[in-house]
Amino acid sequence: MQTGERQTARLRLKYLQAVLKKDIDFFDNEARDANIIFHISSDAILVQDAIGDKVCDIVKEDMCVVSHDD
Repeated sequence: MQTGERQTARLRLKYLQAVLKKDIDFFDNEARDANIIFHISSDAILVQDAIGDKVCDIVKEDMCVVSHDD
C-alpha cells in the first residue's frame, strides 16, 4: 500500500500545482461551482485504491510463479 500512498501524494501535489497555475478567470468562471478540494481528494483516493490493489496483485502473482518454478 505504500506505493499507492506515495503516488497519491505525488498526484495530489501535481494536481494542486496545476490548479494554482490557472488564471484567475478560471476560478471566476469555470471553477465557480466546483469544489476543487473535493475533486482532488476523491480522484486521488480512486487512484490510490487502484494502484494499491494492482501492486498487491502483481506481487502475489509473481510469488506464485516463483513458488511453482521450484
